[in-house]
Amino acid sequence: MPEVLTRTTTRFPDHAALIFMGTKITYLALEDLVNRFARALQSLGVPKKGDKVAMLLPNVPQLVIV
Repeated sequence: MPEVLTRTTTRFPDHAALIFMGTKITYLALEDLVNRFARALQSLGVPKKGDKVAMLLPNVPQLVIV
């Protein structure tokens, strides 16, 4: 999935990736949010090989980001 997001962001950076309650998030913004979250996990020491990360969220943009 990371490669798909990067490829799509390169081709369509200003296109809407998500629309939630009237707010649009572009592919460029989405990729930035995804990378920021990944770096935050890494700074906490997650993920190491074998680590499990659960996503218990309703159908909101944050679920896509994580």
